[in-house]
Amino acid sequence: MESVSLKYAVVSVEDKPFFFQVLADALCEVHGINRVDAMRRARNSHYIFEAGLAEDQARRLRDLLTQRDVPSAVVPMTCFVKLGKAVWLAHAACIEESFRIQPMEGKPFSVEWPDITMIGYGHVEHRIQKEPKGGLGPAGDVGAFGIAAGVGLAPGFGFYRHSTMYDRAKHFESVLQQKEEVELHDCLDMFVGSLRDAEFAAHFRVFSNRFCYDYLGGRKQPTSTGNFRCFVEDIAKFAPNLLLTGRTRRFLSGDHGGRPIPGFQTFDEYNCWSVAMSNAPAS
Repeated sequence: MESVSLKYAVVSVEDKPFFFQVLADALCEVHGINRVDAMRRARNSHYIFEAGLAEDQARRLRDLLTQRDVPSAVVPMTCFVKLGKAVWLAHAACIEESFRIQPMEGKPFSVEWPDITMIGYGHVEHRIQKEPKGGLGPAGDVGAFGIAAGVGLAPGFGFYRHSTMYDRAKHFESVLQQKEEVELHDCLDMFVGSLRDAEFAAHFRVFSNRFCYDYLGGRKQPTSTGNFRCFVEDIAKFAPNLLLTGRTRRFLSGDHGGRPIPGFQTFDEYNCWSVAMSNAPAS
């Protein structure tokens, strides 16, 4: 039976952003691809520069990046684990016995403190579409899928009410006038399970201003930001096996360092990178 060659990833060794053009240049040299393709591959990479490489490719990419002042490391792909889809939490309590979760429906359940193995803080942006004032006109409230079709919607998506070509044109114009707004949130990802397992047993996510802090009692602060800090501090205090990401430690110490605000994709990559670095063998 043919053995499977071990694959490697090239990752950042520093918790700070870099210019993706540097990665693109290195990818051009390692893979012999054109710069347009290299830029596309590099643009969304922040901490995990390239994955699934042969060992010689990984070492060459690492050396090129390090030479260009982007300190990098080669780690086996076995260092990475599947983070899993986040479950949003709106109501939970940090009590000495356990982390007590109250779902939107059903009975509360507990997570033992030793089972919470990593938390990752991020100041993330959430982009939302704001409807123009005056509603959507006579075409009714339908999704972008229907607008793109130019006619009735696909089965299961409904249909235009008393639709006319004029209605569709007005509705399309209304969608074009929608404005994108960015909401900024303090966010916490909480992982339950062993960092060396194939995948985590659970992955919870909390938005600071969409969470109930009643369990704080007399410690409750007048702002969601203050309550959120108390919440994160409680987890750090009670969980004995906890790995705190670099951003989490800076948040608890009050040092944000003027670092840029990551989007959700970057936040997920950052957490995955944090796990990989904790699993990586000592060099």
